[in-house]
Amino acid sequence: RGSLKGEKLKVGYNANTGGWKGSYNKNGSFSTDDEWSGPIVDFIKEAALEGGFEIVKTAPPEWLHKGSMSFFGGSSKFDFCVYATSLGYLDFCVGSYTISTKRSSVTTMFETESDPVYLFVHDSANDGWEEFSYNFRLIGQPFSYGAWLLIFFFTLPVMGMLMVFHEYDHPGTAFPKNEVTFVDDCDNKEKPVEIESRKIPLYKHLLSSIYMAFLSFNEGAYSQGVVSISGKIHLIGLAAFVMLILAVYTANLAAILTQDANTSGIDSIKSAVRRGYNVCAERKIAQIVMEAYDVDGSVFVPDPEDGKPGFNCGTCKSRQRVFDFMN
Repeated sequence: RGSLKGEKLKVGYNANTGGWKGSYNKNGSFSTDDEWSGPIVDFIKEAALEGGFEIVKTAPPEWLHKGSMSFFGGSSKFDFCVYATSLGYLDFCVGSYTISTKRSSVTTMFETESDPVYLFVHDSANDGWEEFSYNFRLIGQPFSYGAWLLIFFFTLPVMGMLMVFHEYDHPGTAFPKNEVTFVDDCDNKEKPVEIESRKIPLYKHLLSSIYMAFLSFNEGAYSQGVVSISGKIHLIGLAAFVMLILAVYTANLAAILTQDANTSGIDSIKSAVRRGYNVCAERKIAQIVMEAYDVDGSVFVPDPEDGKPGFNCGTCKSRQRVFDFMN
């Protein structure tokens, strides 16, 4: 406090977006007018009053900008201010900064408040078609594709055909060998109606029995009558199979729904990476996250101008581009 008393300090002011944190001036960074506002600006004013030193708003020499771009790899005015301070053209900079490795390597960063990294997640859960598609696929998730194929293309057809094997041509069975047919000669009305016994093609019984097996799977009960001893034993096996499959299916589906309900949203960078999210971020934020959390650069959407992770475009507002690419 005493060492700064009476001193005139050359200070570069950087304009943060909106002024909700840091500092803001509608005329942009390095303005030397009195339009500055924001929590950091108020803090510096109070510090100057308490310490008895004078603040002189100063813009760094423009010719230093090229050196700043070469060192930091971007056209950020925040990097420019740090670069000018490291060379002694400014005493310090005012604004809300992201503390990166390069910035902290050339000058001292003073932290006045917690500055967390914010993770914005694009939530598409309310999109009608995507939600319907997800819920429709949820129906089949209790079993793997291989299990479904085994059930529908092997087990049920085989059990249906075995029922024909056990019940075929038994008295009172649903699968008789022959059927009684009444034959009427329409051209000769005087000819009496004849009764014939015709053999039923075996494939009709097989198709009917397979259909009943699939129907019992969906209804949970076998509604066709069974008369033979072996057929009744087979029916017990079929009923047990259907009961077991329905019980396991219900339990697995309930577990999946419960798990989805209890699964928390994306609450950290690591959870976003684990779930395969692509992240839109400003270049400096991307570098900090990659170093702090050991995240691969491929996670971040590359800048369309230089193809590197994170946005650092020289012809646009990189922070605005972060939100433009969230779709």
